[in-house]
Amino acid sequence: MRLARRAAIAAIPLLLSGCGVLGPGDEADFGAPAGAGAQPPKNVRAAPSEPVNTAETNQFSDQAKVPGFGESFRYGSGLRVQVDPPEQFTPSSWIERRPGAPMRLRVSVRNGTEEEWNPSQLHLRLASGFAPTEQIFDYEQDVIARPEDRVPAGGSVSFYVGYWVPDAERLSLEVDPGRGYQTTVVATGRQ
Repeated sequence: MRLARRAAIAAIPLLLSGCGVLGPGDEADFGAPAGAGAQPPKNVRAAPSEPVNTAETNQFSDQAKVPGFGESFRYGSGLRVQVDPPEQFTPSSWIERRPGAPMRLRVSVRNGTEEEWNPSQLHLRLASGFAPTEQIFDYEQDVIARPEDRVPAGGSVSFYVGYWVPDAERLSLEVDPGRGYQTTVVATGRQ
C-alpha cells in the first residue's frame, strides 16, 4: 500500500509537467492573427502561447499574467477561450437605450476536451470600472447571451455578447465556462 501511494505521489509532477503544451491536433493559431502560429517541429514541445489554467482552478501556469482581450487562454481540460476587444455597434431600433455606449465582444470557444461542452452553463459578466454593466440582447444583430447548441469534442463556436458600457477604458469580463471550471477574468490594463 505504501509503495502504491509513493508511486502515485511521484507521478504527480510528471502529469502536471505537460500542462499548457500544445499537443497533436491543437491549433497553435487559435485566436492569433492570420498567418501567425506556425506549428513547432514534431517531438519539440512548444512553450504555452496563452495562460493555462492547469487544475480547473484559477491557478495559471504564469500566475502574474491575466489574459487580455484578444488573447486566448486554456483550461487544463483543453477548453480554450478567447474574447476579442470590444467594438461599438448599433443596436436594433426596438432596443431600449441605457446609459453608456453599446459595445459587443466576440467570444470564441474551442472544445479541446474529450467530451461535449454545454454552453448553456457559460456565464459572462462585464464590469466597466468597478461597476457591473447591463447586457444587451439583440438577436437581429447576432448579439446573444450564449449559444444554444452543444459543442462536440474538437469543435468550436463563436458568438457576440453585448453590453451598455459607460467606461470603455477600464473593462473586465468574468468568464465562467460552467460546472467544474473556475471563473477567469479577462481585462484591459492587466498586470
